Amino acid sequence: MDKYPVLEGKQAAGELTVSGESLYTVFDVSCAKREGLWCAWAVGETGSLRIGVLEPEGDRLHITRRFSHRLTTPLGVLLRGEMRALGEEREHWEPLKKETLQSPYLRRRLGAVPGVLTCRTENGCLIAVPRDDTRPITREAMFCFAQPRQVKNRDVWVFRFNSREWPVF
Repeated sequence: MDKYPVLEGKQAAGELTVSGESLYTVFDVSCAKREGLWCAWAVGETGSLRIGVLEPEGDRLHITRRFSHRLTTPLGVLLRGEMRALGEEREHWEPLKKETLQSPYLRRRLGAVPGVLTCRTENGCLIAVPRDDTRPITREAMFCFAQPRQVKNRDVWVFRFNSREWPVF
C-alpha cells in the first residue's frame, strides 16, 4: 500500500492511498470537506486518470475506485493525487494564438503577453492571463471583468467573452 498527497492547486488537501488487488489497482482518496463538486485524479509521470467524484462522508470527501491495470499502466510512475472542481476539468486550455482573436483590441492587448491561455466555451471563450500578486495588474482596463483562479496549477486572471468577444459580466 502506497500513500501520496492529494493537491488542490498547489496546496495539500488530502491523501491518496493506492494498493494492488489481483489484476486491479485500488485508489482511495480522502480530503477535508468543502463546498462544491470535486473530482479526484491520479497523476503520474506520463498521464492522469480521473478516479471520480468525491462524496461527502461526515467531515470528509471520499471515494474508493478500482481500475484494471490496462487503465492504470499509462500513468507511469504515480506522483500525486489531485482534486479538481468539476467545472474546471471540462475546460480544455491551450496557449493563445494571436490570430484566433477576432477583436483588434484583444489582439493588441493580449497577443504579445507570454503565458496567456484560452479555452473555447459554448457561447464564446475564456482567456487566462498570468497573475503576479506582487505587481499591479497589467490589464487595468479589463480588471473589473477578471476572476482570480488557478489554471493548470498557475495563478491567473480569467476573463469571459461571448462569441463576438465582448466581455461577459
